[in-house]
Amino acid sequence: MDQPQRAYVELSTPHITARAGVSVTPAGLLAIGTMVSMILAGSAAIVVAARQPRPGVPRLSARRGSPRSRR
Repeated sequence: MDQPQRAYVELSTPHITARAGVSVTPAGLLAIGTMVSMILAGSAAIVVAARQPRPGVPRLSARRGSPRSRR
């Protein structure tokens, strides 16, 4: 569990060549996966909350402030 895993990538175009490498232990990979999962779960909760109308605030149209028709 304490041996780091290594990965390397090289991207080449006619103008530039980029090389990158990463070394991470299985425990570190688990921590990164947990962090990404929490970010995605938090983002989903924010989107759901943003789609719900605020309580006690009437919905008005942009034209002369008239209430929106119910569909």
